[in-house]
Amino acid sequence: MNGNDQNTHRPNTRRTSLAQAAVAGVGVAALGMAGSAQAHGETLPNTRWKLDTRPKLIESIVSCIAANYIFPDVARRLEQSLHLQLASGVYDSIADPQVLAQMLTSHLRQESKDRHFFVGYSEEALPPDTQGNEQKEQQEANYLNSLENFGFEAVTRLGGNIGWLDFRGFAEPHASAKTLAAAMTFLSNTNALIIDVRKNRGGDQGMVELFCSYFFEKETLLGNFYYSNTGITQPSWTRSAVAGTRYSGKDVYVLTSAGTFSAAEALAYALQSRRVAVVVGEASGGAANPVKYVRLNQHFSLLVPEGKITDAVTKTNWEGVGVKPDIAAPADQALTVAHLLALRKNLERKTRSELSETELHQWIATLEKASKTLEKASKTSGK
Repeated sequence: MNGNDQNTHRPNTRRTSLAQAAVAGVGVAALGMAGSAQAHGETLPNTRWKLDTRPKLIESIVSCIAANYIFPDVARRLEQSLHLQLASGVYDSIADPQVLAQMLTSHLRQESKDRHFFVGYSEEALPPDTQGNEQKEQQEANYLNSLENFGFEAVTRLGGNIGWLDFRGFAEPHASAKTLAAAMTFLSNTNALIIDVRKNRGGDQGMVELFCSYFFEKETLLGNFYYSNTGITQPSWTRSAVAGTRYSGKDVYVLTSAGTFSAAEALAYALQSRRVAVVVGEASGGAANPVKYVRLNQHFSLLVPEGKITDAVTKTNWEGVGVKPDIAAPADQALTVAHLLALRKNLERKTRSELSETELHQWIATLEKASKTLEKASKTSGK
């Protein structure tokens, strides 16, 4: 299967907006490579929160994890832990179902060390998993994502003709393609590019593939997704064609923070492992596993990691360890550091820009001073 036709083989997925996904701690479309399912649990009326619904909810979660989680041994440990918590009455005093969802999320993440787990609660009844509902949800998610410009917060040109793209989320690629093309075309004449995903919580794997396509001249295998519940291995390819202008033969920097998550990590990891980009900043969140959305009942849902990605170059991934920066810097200093690196390269290579050589030296001196000031401030504050 090549990069052009792979999307037709993806299972249908439950979609959400970038804002909702950020709350979950995963990107909208960290669901992008995942399937959708319904676990038949007890429905919970909005106005009633019964003690006897909790065991049924816990059993639904246990059942879904057992059927879908990529690591069976951890799934068994989670089952034992949840049953122990239930039997010990940990959840008995919780009157607010939203608080219960948060507690369950925290418990699953702490016990599994997997930050992709998420238990959600909705006061409004969750729609059944049908194709018609999924299409409506995708249309609504696309509209909501358009209000956030599909994650493109800012696209600008810094001093010395250095491009900066502040990117906050990976929305569905078909809806995002024109905005991405416009951004990359705008940046195409810059001498170097800084991609800022420090505040990016992730998103659609299809958007990762489309974004990466701008940095490769031909279709490139990024990695393979293995799904334990089906035994299927699904390749992830870049696209052969893009609507905007490719960015090749120039320096690229990717800025990361501890909050960089999921699909944002996938972009940084793919470009770093192929020596396309230098990663500057902090080690990222460490969430590599693709997830499945499961409707537990009318009001509760679960995101469960159902697969494992293996990078085509490194033969591993960033799960639990994060994407390690090539140049470590506190997140709030990463942009200054990357800009300084790019300008020094300009000077070293005598690359022309809107700045004269004297002005370029002045810019570098100013950024060096700013970098030292930020470093001193970080030490003073104890960061």
